[in-house]
Amino acid sequence: MELIEKGKIQVSRLKQQVQELFDYSVSDETIESCILNLNFQFIRLDNKIVKIDGSQLRVDKDLTKALLNPIFKKFLLDATHYSIQLFTNVYKRDTVVGGLIRYHKYSRKDVCRILNWPLDISSTVYGYRTNQKVTPCFVTYHKSDEVSETTNYNDHFIDQGTFAWESRSQRKLESKEIQNVINSDRILLFVKKEDGEGTDFYYMGDCSILDGSIKQSMMPNSKIPIVHFSFLLDEPVEDGLYRYIEDN
Repeated sequence: MELIEKGKIQVSRLKQQVQELFDYSVSDETIESCILNLNFQFIRLDNKIVKIDGSQLRVDKDLTKALLNPIFKKFLLDATHYSIQLFTNVYKRDTVVGGLIRYHKYSRKDVCRILNWPLDISSTVYGYRTNQKVTPCFVTYHKSDEVSETTNYNDHFIDQGTFAWESRSQRKLESKEIQNVINSDRILLFVKKEDGEGTDFYYMGDCSILDGSIKQSMMPNSKIPIVHFSFLLDEPVEDGLYRYIEDN
């Protein structure tokens, strides 16, 4: 709000405001990512909305021009206030893990943005993608009857705190893709019940790979190689959502 009203804000003040409102510490990487998003560079455009000038964020020329229109400025302030209020309503500090709210729903694009990736690569994520040593995994729990044999992965909860997960088909333990998963600094699990739910997935939490669980295997009824993992969730999934996803 202050950036829109005054045309500038100290980065330290912005961080302080977020800390006071949400008890959350904003990193410099997140500030840089926000600037990329505001300037539409995340989606491969290049508008001049906000720039960093030393220790300050400043309104850039495209937004400066737009703010001369009082109706636009009023609507922008209203939308910003609404967004802050909406986030405040769903935010609980103890449910936030690395910028994501546990059990909140996110699209692949949302996840790329929140992980501070510089470009939207959601169209290439498919089931998972390792970038900057971070691997988000997206699982459709109940597969469609029309799914092909080569993508009918046996992903499932072993219990509320453990998840059986499979790599893409035609993958072997020594492949770079699998080694990238194994050597990730962070693995995140996203699950939706079925395709009919749309394109958003519930964030279940961060995971670690269960010791001794990585195994080379084959797809059922074929000789197509695949790699099995077992993920240990940082917290067991809460009862209601677990029952909802499991119920067929």
